[in-house]
Amino acid sequence: MMKAEEIRSALAAWEKEDIVKLYTATYRRLSKEVKEEIDEVIKAGPKQKVTARKKPAEKQKRSINELADEVEILISDAMDGNYYYANRNVSKKQRSNWRLTVKGMIKELMTFTPEDDAYDYSNILLCKLYHILGRACTFYTFVSQDPYHALGYETQIDMLLEICERIRKAKIVTDQVLTQLLVSSLSGYNDRETVNTEAHFAVLDTFETEEERERLLALAETVFAPVKAKYEKLYKGHLSFSITEEEIVTQRNYNSLCWFIVAVKVILGRYDEAYHYAMNVDPESNKEIDLYCILSYYIEDKEAWIRVYDMAVADSIKPRSSLKEHYQKLKENREE
Repeated sequence: MMKAEEIRSALAAWEKEDIVKLYTATYRRLSKEVKEEIDEVIKAGPKQKVTARKKPAEKQKRSINELADEVEILISDAMDGNYYYANRNVSKKQRSNWRLTVKGMIKELMTFTPEDDAYDYSNILLCKLYHILGRACTFYTFVSQDPYHALGYETQIDMLLEICERIRKAKIVTDQVLTQLLVSSLSGYNDRETVNTEAHFAVLDTFETEEERERLLALAETVFAPVKAKYEKLYKGHLSFSITEEEIVTQRNYNSLCWFIVAVKVILGRYDEAYHYAMNVDPESNKEIDLYCILSYYIEDKEAWIRVYDMAVADSIKPRSSLKEHYQKLKENREE
């Protein structure tokens, strides 16, 4: 690499036009920041003193309470439809720039590390943002019906896994954070390409130990209790199409939480218990559909699959043809 004096000496014999060409080619390779500094020198002219440009002051990290206030206000406005319909609380510019706003909130919340006292709170707020984005997949919330993709996530589950991993890294994973995770991720709010089982296993794949899963099961049952009571109040004794937001939300919460509990029982190897729970949790549900769900989406162990199928037949539940065919194949393979 040549020194400054060597460069001056070598260029002394060059024609002016050649030096200009060399500089122009060199300028193109400079970074944007360096180009801006050089531009000031060129504009000032030869032998003119140029004052060094001041670097912009680094943005100071905001407190978790400041962030929490912004997140809660955004969620409140979004729930009220203020990010979708014209109103006085959220301007047209704010409505159209919701992606930048939410993206900025997520980025700031992600800066908190497990060493920070506010780490748990930051994860709770991320869960709440995940939840309001999920709601936007079902109800008019933001000016977009694909909110996760709009924020740069390939799928909804990518954001959920990111949050799960953050929670997993906490020094102590609290019940408060796990409860918020369950409430937010098991609401049944999914985009067009996501189903409940994907959210279920995203959580269960993150928390892998038996102790962690037993803990999730206990928390899920606690969260499910008031949802179940509300669901029974709305639907017990009659069939109803979901027509109000309350009915839609209650039904989605009920279905997702109910089947998450089934999923945990299955993954813990408590197959019989999972079967009886799925069949009895809602006395008015279609048992044939419930059987199809548990056998098609949750139970993979072949022996457990056969046992649950046999229990269903003994309970006078008639499996659909696809289950019958699979049952026969499993039995034949077992006998070989």
